[in-house]
Amino acid sequence: MPAAQELRVPIANKPGVLGQVSVVLSEAGINIEGFAVWGGVARLFVSDTDRAQELLDDEGFACAVADVLRLHLPDEPGNLAEVAEVLGNAGINIDYAYTVTPDQPGEAAFVLAVDPKKAAGVLD
Repeated sequence: MPAAQELRVPIANKPGVLGQVSVVLSEAGINIEGFAVWGGVARLFVSDTDRAQELLDDEGFACAVADVLRLHLPDEPGNLAEVAEVLGNAGINIDYAYTVTPDQPGEAAFVLAVDPKKAAGVLD
């Protein structure tokens, strides 16, 4: 299971702010493959994390990059349940999760906020 990186962008909870972030990335040709927003932070899974961070920092957003786990599973009932159960039995907490664009048809893709090294060790 490969580790991946997400971009964490503090944003104000007011109209237009997520749009501002999206426009900066769009104009640079950076694709947002998945995202989640809560607690004043946008978590973005993008096609070029380093460049996105640079651009958003230049726009005044104090971005951070975090290691996460990206999983690609067959899009079938029970696959996420199995992963969550294996991680839980190993004492690995999933802090949060969200879906991202899958690479292949018939696939489900997730980002899990876990320690990627520990999780990969029990999911292989």
